[in-house]
Amino acid sequence: MDQEMSHRLHALCEEKRELRLRRATIETQEAVLDNEILKLVGNRREGSQTITNGVFRVVTKGVMNRTVLPEEYHAIINDIPAELSPFKVETKEVYSIDLKQLRALENANPQLHKYCCRAIREKPGKVNVKVEVADAG
Repeated sequence: MDQEMSHRLHALCEEKRELRLRRATIETQEAVLDNEILKLVGNRREGSQTITNGVFRVVTKGVMNRTVLPEEYHAIINDIPAELSPFKVETKEVYSIDLKQLRALENANPQLHKYCCRAIREKPGKVNVKVEVADAG
């Protein structure tokens, strides 16, 4: 590699490194703003909500991550009627949750829903904050 090419490569690499640093700084600043917005408008535990102030529309979306706890699943599964079960067997030791069925069970049979939840770990996910200019009309 000749000296001119080496200098050009150095300049491009330096510019890329600086962009990466600026992006990290901007992402940190955006996260701080998102948290401040959430303090003002709040958010649902799960699902979205929209708040408008006439100029901006803020949409927040809460996320709940659910996983099946294998030991608890095996302890309760025989007590749950198959047609009501919110659990799906993906492979021999991998289970998932049919969220639509879980919600239907919560409405139709709250006691069974509560029993099933013994085998489900819920963990809040990152809340998404979207800011748009509100429609003028």
